[in-house]
Amino acid sequence: MQPGQRVLLRIVGLVTFALAIFLGWKSHWFHADHDLSRYPQIQLTYATARFERIIYARGGSAKQVALVASDGTTFVMQDGIWKSHFDGPTLALRLSVGGTAHAWVHPDSPHMLRGLMGGAVAIPPEWGLAYDQRTTHVAVWVDGIMVLLGLVLIGWPF
Repeated sequence: MQPGQRVLLRIVGLVTFALAIFLGWKSHWFHADHDLSRYPQIQLTYATARFERIIYARGGSAKQVALVASDGTTFVMQDGIWKSHFDGPTLALRLSVGGTAHAWVHPDSPHMLRGLMGGAVAIPPEWGLAYDQRTTHVAVWVDGIMVLLGLVLIGWPF
């Protein structure tokens, strides 16, 4: 391997390692809540709901149900919370009549719903807590792999 290639691999390793440390720091070292005490509760009055499928530029997609308040504010709930219990379009149809419900929101994103009770459909906040714990668990693994890859690229005797 050429000396220039070694330097390039070490730079890539440093960038990967630094990015992994930054992501860990930004996520509060992947803190996952163990109970619902940090989840703010709101009284949500919404006018309608719709099912959304978001297609990303690289081919990935996400599904969510969006509840739209009368003032235009949108609250969304990702499919990872409700998909094992409901079909997205059916859930949106049942919620589309509007109403008022007791809602739990994500502690860091006040427009991301984690539970909905007292409306046309009940989605317990425990489902949202379990979803957040699952995504945090995956993020820990991905970040750990990034740290290891960065360290290998920095220190590997090429």
